[in-house]
Amino acid sequence: MLKIFLSGLYQETNTFCPVLTDLGFFQRAYLLQGHSIQRELVGTNTEIGGFYEALENLGNPVEVIPGLAAWAVASGPIKKETLEELVAMIIEPLKNSLPVDGVFLSLHGSLISEEHDDCDGLILEMVRKTVGFEVPVVCSLDFHAIVTERMLKNANILVGYRTYPHVDMGDTGRRAAFALIKLVSKKPQFEIIFKRVPMVLPVDNTETVEGPMADVMKTIIDWQKRPEVFNTSAFCTHTWVDVKGHGIALLAYVDISCLQEMERELSLLSDNIWARRMEFIQDYPDVEGFFARIDQYERPVAIVDSGDITTAGGAGDSTVLLRKVLSKKGQIKSAIPIVDAFTLEKAWAVGEGRTINCSVGGSDDENAYNLRVSIRAKVKRLSDKPFEIKGTSFSGMKLDVGRRALLQVEENIFLMVIEFTSMMNDPEFWRSMGLEPESMDFIVQKSHKLFRAAYADIVNSDETVDTPGCTDRNVKRLPYTKINRPIFPLDDINHY
Repeated sequence: MLKIFLSGLYQETNTFCPVLTDLGFFQRAYLLQGHSIQRELVGTNTEIGGFYEALENLGNPVEVIPGLAAWAVASGPIKKETLEELVAMIIEPLKNSLPVDGVFLSLHGSLISEEHDDCDGLILEMVRKTVGFEVPVVCSLDFHAIVTERMLKNANILVGYRTYPHVDMGDTGRRAAFALIKLVSKKPQFEIIFKRVPMVLPVDNTETVEGPMADVMKTIIDWQKRPEVFNTSAFCTHTWVDVKGHGIALLAYVDISCLQEMERELSLLSDNIWARRMEFIQDYPDVEGFFARIDQYERPVAIVDSGDITTAGGAGDSTVLLRKVLSKKGQIKSAIPIVDAFTLEKAWAVGEGRTINCSVGGSDDENAYNLRVSIRAKVKRLSDKPFEIKGTSFSGMKLDVGRRALLQVEENIFLMVIEFTSMMNDPEFWRSMGLEPESMDFIVQKSHKLFRAAYADIVNSDETVDTPGCTDRNVKRLPYTKINRPIFPLDDINHY
């Protein structure tokens, strides 16, 4: 019987976010050890869930030794002691499980700590030192991974998502399982081809269903259909991380018989991406521009608050859109989420059905995107219960956002105040508090794309609004200091 060790540590870090990630971020999402991993994640659209399901369908008996499965919503760099504690939860059970036939790791690819700019590479290196170079190690990565030489050196295979918005996490885990079992049982020999295109892009036009990235992903998938190609992936890099190694990354594991041919094809694809680089850059209205043409949108409208995307590391406390909606004096029936522990404390102190006066937001700086704004609101509902995601992305996962309060401001503005930053892209976020998003004119989204699948039958139009914040879509406004230069579009370069 094959013996496979499994672990996962997953967060998309935002180095521009001032809120450091501690252990509580993982405890509020999931922090699982041992056999609770299989119990909680099988049946969910996660890499680990898909990995388990694939092994069950292979027919050959495999013993899975589970170590750690930890996931946290995007935020600032992970604290030094938190990273050390979590990595120990991977390495110690791995040491105690030796010998093993293979290792599966589920990582993001852009986990950053106070000390390390490449935590995923560090984890892979520590795993490799523990098991040696004879044991196959397969690692799944997010589409927005920043692929480093350290990661390539210490993993036999890196397997990436193929969808954005992300809906294929389970499929990615299944592909990783097939790759690992093939490595263990057949020991195939292959060569690695890796190309990096110097581009750090806003995510607006990088979807894999349509647009220039859709063509890239179709080519990547077609390559893997060839018998001499073992595995292929494309990674779009994570915009809001100030580290070296940025760029669209193309990766193929191929038989030596087709090495030269595939090198040419990867080079051609890289050149094509570069030639189409301006297609990835799109203009979107700012707040004033959006509200100037507000009647052109069929309602309900999903409004993407692009500068404060919590699924990309935004703090979730922006008041830019709230302030504008308030200025419309109740004309727009709106659902707006915000992270504000102080306002939440006030709502819980008075209780449901009571009215509070408070200042919502995250800053007293009059120039800040999260400037506090004074409101008078009725506390409609309070809850401290986790809710389950029911949409396509991350379906089956339970989210703990701490305490939350649904506030009604004036007649038509519904403000969801939560204690901790989290994913807010599923309709259940609102329904769990008794609000049907279908009844709104505007639903403010704190995700770039993840809301789309779940809201497909709810909203009739959507718009990305160019707002300031930790996830500013205008990469030229971001305070990069470490990023590799020159790089498009930060620099005016015509070739690479």
